[in-house]
Amino acid sequence: MKAFLIIALLIIVASTVNSSSLPKQCGENEEFDKCGTACPVDCTNYMNQPIPCTRQCVPRCACKPGFVESATGKCILPSEC
Repeated sequence: MKAFLIIALLIIVASTVNSSSLPKQCGENEEFDKCGTACPVDCTNYMNQPIPCTRQCVPRCACKPGFVESATGKCILPSEC
């Protein structure tokens, strides 16, 4: 019985690790970054970008270069802010 529980636990852990390492489906003008910043450039700070974050490596969809995050979370051109 112990062997069954150990095997079941290993299968659950392995499936969780595999699913979290898959690239996420990102929106328009976004790309998946498995080590993205926790402080993205957005409409409120693109002219004066924040100092480096202390919490780095956040797996997330990030705006492609040249785009910033809007208040609704979409990636837009800075001129559209």
